[in-house]
Amino acid sequence: MNVQIRSQCNALWQLYPFAREQLVNVKTRQATKLKGPDCRVLEVLIENKGQVVSKREILKSAWGERVVSDASLTQSIAQIRLALGDNGKEQKYIKTLPSQGYLLYDNVVEMADSEWEIEPGASDGEGEHVLRPSVHNLPQLSVRSPTFNRKVKWLLLLLLMMLFVAQLSGIINRLSFDWNLQVDDWVNVKRASVNFLYQREPASEKLYHYLSSEKRLTGYQQPLDLVISTGVSNYYVSCLYLNDHTGADDVKNFTFSLQESFYFIGGMINDLCR
Repeated sequence: MNVQIRSQCNALWQLYPFAREQLVNVKTRQATKLKGPDCRVLEVLIENKGQVVSKREILKSAWGERVVSDASLTQSIAQIRLALGDNGKEQKYIKTLPSQGYLLYDNVVEMADSEWEIEPGASDGEGEHVLRPSVHNLPQLSVRSPTFNRKVKWLLLLLLMMLFVAQLSGIINRLSFDWNLQVDDWVNVKRASVNFLYQREPASEKLYHYLSSEKRLTGYQQPLDLVISTGVSNYYVSCLYLNDHTGADDVKNFTFSLQESFYFIGGMINDLCR
């Protein structure tokens, strides 16, 4: 059932701050949408209509703690004037007082304090305006609920995806240990007294073949373990050997450039891994 009332408004426009289109022309019922800051500036002017309101007071009331320049206020006033059919030259409804502030004339815009809101373009055929419940007196959550619900759904979906990825990673990690899966393929070869463990890829294999040659092996008398791998630009060699001075097992780790000569690498291992 439509609720109808006769308009008793003496102003030219009414402002419904929480509506989708806040500014409504009382005579034509044409509704205009204002941006948030513009609407708050107009509210301040309505609350002080007929009085000069300083720029500082408007900025504080409309933007709160946000740091904005006078240019933002000037822009908002210009947009409000445009919505009211006014401009900075004529100043029919909003007066600019230099170095003082702004003044909204009486009977221009008033706040709509009814719990009913004009439905733009709707009438009952007898000149009486059809109203619908105003969101002004409804809980704010009801106005924002569609957007709010969409955000909640996306956040929940994102959270579920993150949990799924984390669980999948855990399962793969456990399977890797249970099945003894290895990311890299390694080769273990024993030549004379040296036990080689090298990564199955071209650079490591070349270095292994050089170090495992019979000429090189004659220099190793004590048991020796050599681990050979490569990175993006380096060889990584580790040797586990019996220290001649301490009589205990010892470890040496080397990093060589991929451009380093095999002769130099072999000499370093032969000198230090004993």
